Amino acid sequence: MRLYWDEACIDMRFCRIYNDIIGFYAQENLWGAMKI
Repeated sequence: MRLYWDEACIDMRFCRIYNDIIGFYAQENLWGAMKI
């Protein structure tokens, strides 16, 4: 998923921040799902 977004982004600086946000929420959701 990260590689996909990296290739799709035009501004890599914005893309890096966007990936960090997506990755953070994805990790939180994953841990939340595992706890349930």
